[in-house]
Amino acid sequence: MNIFQKLKENIQDYQNLPDETISLEQLTGWTNKVYKVSAPSKEPLIFREFGSVPLVSEQLERRNFQMLSDANLGPKLLAQGEGFRVEQFLPGESLSRKEMGAYATQVGSVLSHFHQVQTGTGKPATQTFIENWSELFLKQSQTYELGENSPKLEELKILTDPEAHKGVFSLLPKSDLVFSHNDFSYQNILKTYNGLVIIDFEYADLSFPGIDLANYIVDSMFDYSRSVYEYFPEDQLSPSEESELVGTYAQESNLNEEDLTNQVQACKAAVNFMGALWAACNFTPPNYEYLEYSKVRLDLYNFYASRL
Repeated sequence: MNIFQKLKENIQDYQNLPDETISLEQLTGWTNKVYKVSAPSKEPLIFREFGSVPLVSEQLERRNFQMLSDANLGPKLLAQGEGFRVEQFLPGESLSRKEMGAYATQVGSVLSHFHQVQTGTGKPATQTFIENWSELFLKQSQTYELGENSPKLEELKILTDPEAHKGVFSLLPKSDLVFSHNDFSYQNILKTYNGLVIIDFEYADLSFPGIDLANYIVDSMFDYSRSVYEYFPEDQLSPSEESELVGTYAQESNLNEEDLTNQVQACKAAVNFMGALWAACNFTPPNYEYLEYSKVRLDLYNFYASRL
């Protein structure tokens, strides 16, 4: 894709700039390539080039970004077209894992406002993801020839078992749905001069309030800053930090704190099952760290489910 051409066709300030005056800094590049665009005397921008992501709907993600931009939640949408989007650049840095407890109150408040963008009823995204990703993992796993590593894959076949799915779904609360991020990790919370901003909405859709709260708590044990994840079970948010997070959210959302706390405990199990499936779907030989990560999340699902 010719990024310079796309910028000139869609962003007025860049129309007449020579290519050599525009600089691109690649920020990420797994499935979507994200670039910071800079030019003399111009506001920096974000250019996002979409890749193929079988786990999410690009159409849904585009709708979500437009909706949140219109609601002044997250970066502003500047332009989009086939395979790309131009966004507002927000100066700041992502929350670090070590900062999660200290920011628990602020995170609870920001998440409450985010969830109120849209509410509804029906099938939660958590259930849809598990059903769809299970089919994808089952299909992909039939093509692998892993030799001595086959037992690692076999351990994860429980993720495709309809009876296992029923067990997960039975844990989900019976409550109204909110606009959930569904990947609410510290990496997707940006510290800016104007406070915390939630970013990256690939998985956003209607689900339960406890899903994002549980995901935030669980992810305090995982360091994703390196190419291979690191697991620190001893670093989970303390009970008082969890209480600050959930209590603030409950107060600002007019929910009963005890009921919400119970919902979060159940959702800890659900987000780990979903996380195990996500990792299993992203596995391709010889990247066995995805299988290992999936097994860790599956073990956490069993741990949290056993405590309910």
